[in-house]
Amino acid sequence: YHIQNYSTSSIIPNEQGLKTKIFNGPFGEIQRASQGGFAQGYFVGLPKNISVLATDGGGRATLYIDCSTMDLICADTDAFTDLGGLSISQDIENNQDIFWANIIAFMDSLGEAPKADIYYDGTTISTGEFDTYSWFNNWSILNGENSSSIVPQEDGYYRVVVQDKLGCIDTSDVITIGSITGPVINCPKDTIAYTDFRENYAILELPSPDVLDVYEIVSISSNASDTFFVGETIVEWTAINSEGYSTTCSQKVSVLDNEAPVINCPEDYYSPAIKGEDYAIIHLEEPDVRDNVFVDSISYLSPDTFEIGTSFVYWTAFDSSGNRSECNQSISVVDYEPPAINCPDDVYDSLPVGMFYSEIILDTPDVYDNHSILSITNNSPDSFLIGTTYVTWTVIDSSGNSAECEQIVVIEESSLRIPNIITPNGDGLNDCLVIDGLPENSELVIFNDKNQILFKTGNYQNDWNGTDNNGNSIDNGTYWYVLTISSSKYTSGFIIIKRE
Repeated sequence: YHIQNYSTSSIIPNEQGLKTKIFNGPFGEIQRASQGGFAQGYFVGLPKNISVLATDGGGRATLYIDCSTMDLICADTDAFTDLGGLSISQDIENNQDIFWANIIAFMDSLGEAPKADIYYDGTTISTGEFDTYSWFNNWSILNGENSSSIVPQEDGYYRVVVQDKLGCIDTSDVITIGSITGPVINCPKDTIAYTDFRENYAILELPSPDVLDVYEIVSISSNASDTFFVGETIVEWTAINSEGYSTTCSQKVSVLDNEAPVINCPEDYYSPAIKGEDYAIIHLEEPDVRDNVFVDSISYLSPDTFEIGTSFVYWTAFDSSGNRSECNQSISVVDYEPPAINCPDDVYDSLPVGMFYSEIILDTPDVYDNHSILSITNNSPDSFLIGTTYVTWTVIDSSGNSAECEQIVVIEESSLRIPNIITPNGDGLNDCLVIDGLPENSELVIFNDKNQILFKTGNYQNDWNGTDNNGNSIDNGTYWYVLTISSSKYTSGFIIIKRE
């Protein structure tokens, strides 16, 4: 054994220790004693054939008696010095003094180590006086027998295990009662083991059974090798004595598999989306799975189709013992398909004499993408000067793919003369919007600042006097007009109504 140092340790009697004079002796009764100095601690790795009498606060042994030598061993020598609290006077003044004095009385009262000798007088088997007795016939304990003697009821090999008041134990020799022809064999307990690493078996060295016999045992053997496969194996042990008699017993060896399968996921997968769609259909390859016994199943959790972006496939493998392993596979679906774009119709406009630019609001092109549109932009100016302007529309999808189309805007100088103000007050002067050079079948539309149509006619006759289509007067203010001269040419601008 060795002593594990511990900063503050104690000597607290257990149930066995309370029965001794150490803690309940001629110099008084105590519930604990102290250790002292810097070398306090507890025992680690206790030897066999001992009886622990006291522990520390954590239940670790600090005082025991060696049942072979009857020596008392304490984990701290300073428990018997002033460092542990022992007084320096000749009187017993404290618990530590009682502890020390009681130990002297205890050691003086100790006899020899317990010896379980047994005798048979033809009727009764007996032994000495001890605290407890456990009698055995062959390998079975005789329940209810806890005295120094018994009357054997059947033939067999008898022995007794005794314990004294200190907790020391001794086992007697075996005495034979009656006529026994064969060995009495005690099979080892059933064994549970686990497979060796990466193997479907365990290599085991089974202990031989214990055997009792009046004759010499010439052999103890079994029908098993040292290799046991997963599952249950029944080992038959046979003992043979020098007279040729044999006895068998059975031991069950269970080998379990607690090793999970080894799973290696397929490599991460990249695929383009199906043309015109925002997903891909992917046929997955199973992962590489190995097991020391048998792979029972391989399954996965994933969507039926994989959308653009990154998804994960969760693979799970089970072996025949229910052990499982998992791995994740990344699936990336990439969108390489550019969006589709259809530009608005080309625009043709004409400006009245004296105007040099047109503030045309262009219609947005029609666009389509298999996933999603990120932006639609163009390079048009804020206003269009007389001449031809080429407007490039650009659409970009969420994957960065782009497409372009071109729209033509033509602005011509019109021969029309369109005033920008009318004063419909009934004085006969500038009461109507009169356009010089107006062709037949020209369409005039008047809008307010909310882009609502107030007036519309398909064959304008220079007779609009600031009313709506219902003949109601329109309030003074600024309005917008669009004059369509033909299906491909029009002009627009603003007109002010001022009646005062």
